[in-house]
Amino acid sequence: MVVTGCDSGIGLSVAELLRRRGYVLAVSYLTSNPFEGVAGVHACRMDLRVPADVEAFVGFVNRLCASGYSLSAVVNNAGVALGGPVEDLPMSLFREVFEVNFFGAVASDSSSIARRATSNRRRAVKNASAVESSSN
Repeated sequence: MVVTGCDSGIGLSVAELLRRRGYVLAVSYLTSNPFEGVAGVHACRMDLRVPADVEAFVGFVNRLCASGYSLSAVVNNAGVALGGPVEDLPMSLFREVFEVNFFGAVASDSSSIARRATSNRRRAVKNASAVESSSN
């Protein structure tokens, strides 16, 4: 299984749960590998804003598959979130969120990882984040 965005939060929790259930994992992280030295978890750094990182992660997963691991699912969790009232946030932050959460997801979805996972009745899971604003 592939789980992206495993630094913390949902991605880390999902990866830990799957590992405890005996799955071999290929995970991505942005800043810190929480699975350093953990058996059955193969980790690779990936920044969805950097096309070369996405390509490197795709290659990493494809090499694992070529070495005998099967890919039963992809949990596409990597992403960023914003906090605060929309009117107080600069447009550049919204553009960065869109770059990661939309274009990054499209890049990873259009990769051979997604095709490999969805062939032969495999599964792909999406986890989307939202931007919320509240006025007081």
